[in-house]
Amino acid sequence: MNAQPHALEAKPGDDDGLTPEQVDQLRRDRDEINARYPDPADQASREAAFEVALRLLRGEQGVVEGLAETRAQAKVAAAKALAGLQQAALMTVEWNAPPNRHNPNGEGAFARRAGVDRMLVRKWGGKK
Repeated sequence: MNAQPHALEAKPGDDDGLTPEQVDQLRRDRDEINARYPDPADQASREAAFEVALRLLRGEQGVVEGLAETRAQAKVAAAKALAGLQQAALMTVEWNAPPNRHNPNGEGAFARRAGVDRMLVRKWGGKK
């Protein structure tokens, strides 16, 4: 899914190979997508939704199946990463060290580095 960088800002129909009716539909879709994802942080979601709208209007086959496969692969990758982070925590965190914001081997430091909640790290270590 390779949205052109200008896809959401461009006028639908610019080199899209769509009929005038499809261009009108794509404009409506673009406006709806922009309304659904108004936050600037949602740029990737806007682009993904717009790319799917464009692909479906072009009549591409297998769009849904391809997205389902991508999602399934992402779930496996996320599960592997989480299992790896848990193992790393079990091997590197100083579980009995007193809470110290500056301890590079403490639960909080590990959680920040791993991008997870500290309570999850504590759960992995059998803490409550």
